[in-house]
Amino acid sequence: MIPAAPASLLTIFGDTGDLAQRMLLPSLFSLQAEGLLPPGLRILGTERSELDREAFAGQVANAINEAIPAPERSDATVAGMLERLDSCTASVDDDASMATLAERVNTLRNGDVPCHLRTAPRLYVPTCHALGAHGAAGAGTRVMLEKPIGKVLASAEAINDGVAEVFDEDRVYRVDHDLGKEGMQNLMALRFGNALFEPQWNARHIEQMQITVAETVGVEGRGDHYDLPLMSKTPGLDRSGLRLSQVVLDLDFHAEFSASRKRLAYERLYLDAIEGNGTLFVRRDETDAAWQWVDAILDGWHASGTLPKPYPAGTWGPMIERHGHSWRE
Repeated sequence: MIPAAPASLLTIFGDTGDLAQRMLLPSLFSLQAEGLLPPGLRILGTERSELDREAFAGQVANAINEAIPAPERSDATVAGMLERLDSCTASVDDDASMATLAERVNTLRNGDVPCHLRTAPRLYVPTCHALGAHGAAGAGTRVMLEKPIGKVLASAEAINDGVAEVFDEDRVYRVDHDLGKEGMQNLMALRFGNALFEPQWNARHIEQMQITVAETVGVEGRGDHYDLPLMSKTPGLDRSGLRLSQVVLDLDFHAEFSASRKRLAYERLYLDAIEGNGTLFVRRDETDAAWQWVDAILDGWHASGTLPKPYPAGTWGPMIERHGHSWRE
């Protein structure tokens, strides 16, 4: 395995989509504002439709203005972000355009290149093959694949097999953006940083787990009833190591760290991909295991004629209560 090096070029396929506008581009800007992007990093956006550099820069500027509060952006920082940009029109069904894209990538690169495929999953394999055929998928190039990868285990295996013909596993970064969220990162700190929880949080002592992200308030004034100090991960990208803070048993994350900026999950994931750290990306065996589990559930539903239970939007939804469980209000 060749050790990964910080990237010199980030290539985003599908740079004009909704996710890119709401999450990806604002995340990159926030990293730019904090000086966390490599100084020479270029960002190459590619789309099927015609999109020159000026138009791409305009879209990025609009995305930043929409997503980033005015106090957190300055003209100089925005300008610094826009200077990194380039664009190239390419479509996987147009081999000549993919050759042009590969040439642009090789011209702009001066080191490693993560390629973020924000396309339909059915295009993952032909896109990787096109990059390989035109000499833009060699050592130092890694590919980021958004979920869902496949619809069942068989289709997931077909995608993973096809990608593996071009990229070895160490250079495939499967994205699950939930893994980049502060709440997910905090679970490990909460469990292993507190002697109260560490020996108890296992299958022998936990009957069920509910994770709700829809609350707008915590325990509010009732916090005094739970005067037990806990250790919680301090929000941030942990560039100098994970930091713990002592909190009370309130578990209202937003209230406890109200002074900390709420980071987008892609800030951490992009930074890791740029630096070649695959820790928070999903391995192939994890993907296969997940689909084996889901396929068994789907097969059981089909065999029993079970259909998903509809429920009004904005409500708690159904929950099986045969074990006496219900959603915690």
